Parts: sequence; structure tokens; C-alpha cells
Amino acid sequence: MYRLILVPLDGSPFAELALPTVVTLAARHGAALHLTAVHNLATRPLDMQGAPSYDPSFDNARRRELDEYMAGVASRLGGELGREVAWSVVPDSPSTAQAIADEAARLGAELIALTTHGRGGFSRAWLGSVTTELLRGSPVPMLVVRATGDTAPSFNPRRVLVPLDGSELSARALEPALALAAPFGSSFLILQVVRTGESLLPYDQTFWTEAEREVMEAQRLAGQADVDRVVAELRERGLEADGLVIMESDPGRTILQAAASHAVDMIAMSTRGRGGVARLMMGSVTDRVIRGAEHPVLVVGPTD
Repeated sequence: MYRLILVPLDGSPFAELALPTVVTLAARHGAALHLTAVHNLATRPLDMQGAPSYDPSFDNARRRELDEYMAGVASRLGGELGREVAWSVVPDSPSTAQAIADEAARLGAELIALTTHGRGGFSRAWLGSVTTELLRGSPVPMLVVRATGDTAPSFNPRRVLVPLDGSELSARALEPALALAAPFGSSFLILQVVRTGESLLPYDQTFWTEAEREVMEAQRLAGQADVDRVVAELRERGLEADGLVIMESDPGRTILQAAASHAVDMIAMSTRGRGGVARLMMGSVTDRVIRGAEHPVLVVGPTD
């Protein structure tokens, strides 16, 4: 169960599209909510001879606007939840993403929830450098809510897809996913994508040499054993779980296809998998899943 959820906002309606999901989570978990905004300074004093004098009036006005905005959102959410919702505005030092991560650490937050986009155009806040930096470095799990247009789907993770690659690093997403889904009575689909050689055709329609088939079959059997073990452990804990092993050259595409064909409501994955050239999770795969998923993605980063 989660006890404290941090929600970064940037003053845009799009960033607020995470709030219905967050309210649902807070109500089911009995969790406290903390809203935070990062005050990005428009001008900064220059510590050099002959530099123009620093006029803080614009930044002070922006800070007052943020304070009023955050207080209003917190009041509204507090009315929905029937309890107080805390908020804070923090400086953008040394960066927006680091400021959010530092605030999560200071508060002891157990989850960061945000939408995939914030302010649009050049100043957009969330998908891009800020979200990427948070995903790469935050030790706190992040729930990335997919919003299309001006709406976000209701949050009810009845079925959760957990892609693994057989490594301990990728398995770090499992326990946070179980904790988040516990109040919803979710079932779980454990997926392992066994990477094949590059091919434009499906695995069973591609010509492979005998040596290639032997190697990939050994990898498939190892992957099936990993999936069967995890499924058995979940069933021993009284959870509904199934396993799936797919031979495919493109893990990101395969994860998205599996999510669509098995009607999942949430994907939970780690930002790190196997290391070196064979690593599965962080970078193109996680980024592609977050960008392409139609449902929320729980992303768990490294803790060391």
C-alpha cells in the first residue's frame, strides 16, 4: 500500500489530467497527496561586474500565481477526498527534474504520478527532458498517465502487464506493481520477450539456420522457466496470474501489442534490464512503451 503520493503540476490543464487517477489511487490506498510545482525563474541575478541589475518583480509575480494556483487545486482535491491535501512550490535548482526528485525524497513519497505531457511547445514540461531525467534517476516509482487530447481514462487496473527479461533489475517492477494494484483485485500477465535476430517477418515465418534456431530455442526455454517461476510465486500468494513468452526482434512493439491484445489496464516495468548491448528495459524500449501505451505505465527505476 502506498502512503504518500507526489503529484508534480506545472499550471497547465494537461498536467492536471493525472489528478482523477491520483484521487482514485489515494482513496483506495488511504494515501496522503502532496502537490508540487517547480518555480522556473525567468531572470536570474548575474554575479559579474557591469551586469544589469536584477529585477525580481516578474519572478515574484509568477511565484504568487503558482502559490494561488496550487492552493486552489489542493483545496478542490481535498474536498473530493474529504481530507487535507498538502502542496509546495520549490525552486528549479539544479534542474526541474532534480527539484521534483529532491522534493519526493524530502517528503518520503512512495510514488510520483504525472501525465505524459505538460505545457506545450518549447516550454513543455513533462514528456521530454524532465520526464526522461526523472525516469532515469528517480528511485521513487513513477506512474505515467497517458492522456489524449483533454481527457484521461478512468483508472481501474483490473489486469496488469509486467514485462520481464529474466534479470533481477527488470524484476524490480513487480513488487511496486503488486502494491499499487492490491486494492483493485488485479490479475497479472507476466511477459517475457525473447529477442530474435532482426527480421521483418514473424519468428515462425523467418528462415533461421539450425544453429540460430538452437540458440533461440534455448533462450525461449529459459524465458519460459523464468515466467513459470514468477507466475507460480504469484499464485502461491493468492493472486491471479498468467504467463506469456513471445519470440520477437522488437521488444517495445511486442509489449504494446501484448497490452492491446490481452486488454490490460496498466503496464509495470523497470527502467533497467539486462546490461550492455543486450539490456532490454531502459532507453528505447521503456521510452517507446510510455509514448505508445494507451494506459498508465508504472516505471520503477534503480535504487542504487
